[in-house]
Amino acid sequence: MLHSAQAFLGAGYTCLLVDQRGSGASGGVFSYGVHEPYDLANWARWLRARPWISLVFGHGGSQGATTLIQSLGAHSPLDGLAVVSAGLGTISHPYRFVANQLGVSEKTAQLFSWPLIEPSFAWVERRHGFNLRQAVSGPDAIRSTDVPVLIIQGAEDRNTPLAGAMQLRDANPGKVDLIVIPHADHEWFSNGKPDVLKRILEWFDGIPVPR
Repeated sequence: MLHSAQAFLGAGYTCLLVDQRGSGASGGVFSYGVHEPYDLANWARWLRARPWISLVFGHGGSQGATTLIQSLGAHSPLDGLAVVSAGLGTISHPYRFVANQLGVSEKTAQLFSWPLIEPSFAWVERRHGFNLRQAVSGPDAIRSTDVPVLIIQGAEDRNTPLAGAMQLRDANPGKVDLIVIPHADHEWFSNGKPDVLKRILEWFDGIPVPR
């Protein structure tokens, strides 16, 4: 994300860069949306309380993108959200999650994956003390938000398939814009593509400051 931060700083933005739980230099255990969306909402509130801040935007990629979308369900006080390679964020519905990843029906996913899913969820709760079924659902968060969202997705992304981004858009088409990059896979976004960052900055610049 340093590539993105440098572009935003160069355009006059203030940036707060964070490591999620169990990521980068942060301790703790990553909970796939049980706790992290509320962390992001609190960081957004902290930013909004700064006297020099007029608007608060969110930007992330891959898991960061997914968590930012989930944070909308935690009432994150954002004025806009632009993400790349966003996952659907449905670990709270594990069979739907597997179905989306493999491109099969939810019933089929449940038939062959329940012997792995149920013990794994039980082990996580015993070991780490949180229930993955309490994770914020990305589609539910998108569906209930008034925050404008821009999703930029690669057409050939296998880590976070385009079908998931389309489901996010369809959950709230009045608030979600989806841009599909032909032939781009998940790794295509890793170096902070200047043309993508330019489109994100233009999109942020189009959101008016409240009077």
